[in-house]
Amino acid sequence: GGGSSGYFGGWSIITVILALLGAAGGLLVALSIKYDDAILKTLATTGAIILSSLLDNLLLDGPLNLAMILAG
Repeated sequence: GGGSSGYFGGWSIITVILALLGAAGGLLVALSIKYDDAILKTLATTGAIILSSLLDNLLLDGPLNLAMILAG
């Protein structure tokens, strides 16, 4: 137990905030590990689209206009 001052006796507001931030950080790490395959797949697909657009423009003189650059 926490003695006569309770379970959180002696905790300041800064201590509570730091404990909550640490817990939130742990949850974010757990979520990123859980969904890392989907995140990596999305990043790989995006990189492939950008790379193929650039190579198409450089090697085959394909179109590369402002709308394509902003959408990429």
